[in-house]
Amino acid sequence: MSRKDTVRPYRAPTLAYSPAVSEFFGRYPLKIPVEPDIWSVAFLPPFSPGEDWLCLQLKIGAQEGQCLLPRGLLRMILRLAEPQPRAPLNSDIAILLVEMVFNEALMDLETRLGCTLSILRFDSCARPVEFEEAVSGQSPLRVGFRVSFGAQEVFDGLLHLAQETFSALRPHFPALIRTFEAPPVAVSLRVGGMSLSVAEVRALRPGCGIVIGPTARRSVALVAGEALATLAVHDGYRIVIQGGWQDIAQFSLPEWIGHMTDGSAAPPLFSSPEAEQFPETEVPEVQFDTVQVPLSFEIGRRVFTLGELQEIGEGHVIEIGSLSDQKVSVLAHGRRIGEGELVEVGAALAVRLTRINA
Repeated sequence: MSRKDTVRPYRAPTLAYSPAVSEFFGRYPLKIPVEPDIWSVAFLPPFSPGEDWLCLQLKIGAQEGQCLLPRGLLRMILRLAEPQPRAPLNSDIAILLVEMVFNEALMDLETRLGCTLSILRFDSCARPVEFEEAVSGQSPLRVGFRVSFGAQEVFDGLLHLAQETFSALRPHFPALIRTFEAPPVAVSLRVGGMSLSVAEVRALRPGCGIVIGPTARRSVALVAGEALATLAVHDGYRIVIQGGWQDIAQFSLPEWIGHMTDGSAAPPLFSSPEAEQFPETEVPEVQFDTVQVPLSFEIGRRVFTLGELQEIGEGHVIEIGSLSDQKVSVLAHGRRIGEGELVEVGAALAVRLTRINA
């Protein structure tokens, strides 16, 4: 067998229903009051109806539609309205009983759509080709549904509605089901910050040391989603939160979170001999070299759910290990431009650069 015979192009399977009805899927179920229970209705891809099914011909405003139900489900609905009928029920009485059972739900739907909704008649289950001719002379949109109520009662059904009716129903769909309780939020742990001029940032090279404060200081700032911040203290192997979250614009150490400072002088830079071999080049437009760049120093990130973030407050503990074991990311306006490590230079704590992209 040749390679040409064994390799076949992939062809995706044909979708058995209109993509428009997919907007019904993945949503919370509808809750329909049906005494003495609350029926839960979830929408499904359409399927072929069973042999012993009935078709309810519907009138929704100016459009026609169909609801296909198992005959057993319809009998049960009629028994809810008339538990012990004294005579056989004809079609007109059966329609009145069904409308009586769903009166509250039908009235609510009529109010939402701004039109009347009624059942015209019961028919035996027609073939799919006949459905296309029955709904306003055009192909209807089809969607399945599953009704559950009581302990373990479950029934499936089908809706065949005109495209105009689906469009009118779209604003009233239930909300989409979330696949997670709350979105994750990244929390940045930062140990210092300062503002340097463009010229000073350009002069940075691997081996440079940037002083960020005294050795005795063990403060850590937590920045959540670049919107909230709080202060903590490192006690050797963990950080202990000192207060609640506050708006990042009101944080007491703006330079730590990458905001511009008040223009006060930055701490001195400790440059290695290698760095001194690169003299500062003369730039024609000197004013650009004086522009201040806020730098902050990140020692790691943690990811929390929104619920976990809301629980973090004064006294909350986060295990991170020794500060000297943490790699430092140098951030400019929140963008990583270099890496380094924490070192002690006399009585000062500094970041020694190992890589710089400035």
